[in-house]
Amino acid sequence: MADSWAASDPTRPRARRRGLTLRPIPPKRCKAETRIAISTLISKRTLTCLFAVFLLCTIAQPASAQARSPARQNHSPPHFADYDSEPRRADGHVDGEALLARLKELHVTTYYWLVWHARTDWDDLKLFLPKAAEANIEVWVYLAGDASEFRLRHGDPASPERIAEWLKFCLQAWREGKCDGVVTYCLDKQPRSRVFDLARDLFGQYRQPR
Repeated sequence: MADSWAASDPTRPRARRRGLTLRPIPPKRCKAETRIAISTLISKRTLTCLFAVFLLCTIAQPASAQARSPARQNHSPPHFADYDSEPRRADGHVDGEALLARLKELHVTTYYWLVWHARTDWDDLKLFLPKAAEANIEVWVYLAGDASEFRLRHGDPASPERIAEWLKFCLQAWREGKCDGVVTYCLDKQPRSRVFDLARDLFGQYRQPR
């Protein structure tokens, strides 16, 4: 009787017979709910992609102007240099041939000549400059500018006037194209330094184009 009444009454929920237990049939999910779930999934994927793009743009730094501009390399030739420690002969003079050979082997473009070790450094420099010019190697001259250091290398008198005279020799060699630069080494820069005043005047005088 109960089964026949349930089948004849349309208001009763339909049920399937599974053994002796009646269970209601689960309703189907409507199309509107399906569309909402798909659109939500698409939105999440879109946001994830946008976040990934933003993260990459944040991490990636723009290339510097120096890296982007190849013209800078054309205006900045390599400056590969060596300093001091020149080979010497048994008589104490600089071995210019051996020094030049080592610089070529080293593939440097510039050598910093230190007038420091012996009183013959200046004379040896004059002999070395033409050889370096033929090898396309620039030579920069380092000169002791402190009185005590100057005295150790060049003897007395280590007066400001004599130091300035040596500096003028170097600057004149630069002006004549015999070397490519002049650097003072250990120049006394204390207030009211006579050596500094003379060096300042000489550098100012030779700042004019050669």
